[in-house]
Amino acid sequence: MLAELNLFRVILKSFRVAIAADAVLYNLSDKYTRALADTENVRRRGQKQVEDAKLFAIQGFCKDLLEVADILDLAVGSIKKDVEANPQIKSLHEGVEMTRTVLEK
Repeated sequence: MLAELNLFRVILKSFRVAIAADAVLYNLSDKYTRALADTENVRRRGQKQVEDAKLFAIQGFCKDLLEVADILDLAVGSIKKDVEANPQIKSLHEGVEMTRTVLEK
């Protein structure tokens, strides 16, 4: 009878250890799953921020190019009447026209 009682205690202790190990495993598994989800969220946020930064940079660059194109249009318009009178102005006018044409492509 004493041997059976000792065996029962050993089995009970083994069950307690197994239950505790199972709880630890569950907690670690949960933490791992959450860490994976957090990592994926950080990756997505980073990718979105990079895309937004690229778009913002492109928009700013395009706005700057439009301003340059407008200024070149004004320059071409203001030089036209003086083109024939002075060969240097004619050369300047042609250069500004070429620059504007290249920019508009």
